[in-house]
Amino acid sequence: DAITMIFVWLRFSQIRQLSWQRNYNTKPRELSSASDKLNMLIAWRWKNGGAKEKEIFRLMLGCIGRGGSGGDGQAIRDEILHIMHRHKLPESKGNWVEE
Repeated sequence: DAITMIFVWLRFSQIRQLSWQRNYNTKPRELSSASDKLNMLIAWRWKNGGAKEKEIFRLMLGCIGRGGSGGDGQAIRDEILHIMHRHKLPESKGNWVEE
């Protein structure tokens, strides 16, 4: 069913088998905000779902990052850039370190 397919997609995304953001420069705060909204939606569905659906929604929540106000995503990127600068790695497009 559709909910199970969404769970499988989230799980493959979590283990980095899907590259759905490869050619996009998504801002970390936008990604964090979208993750937060998805978490809230799945939590709402869990709260209002049946016993059979609750388990799959719980598993879905485990596949998604915490999300947040957006500051967490930017803080993570800032830390990555700090590490890159410390090791004198350039901030160039396609740099695998930041990815």
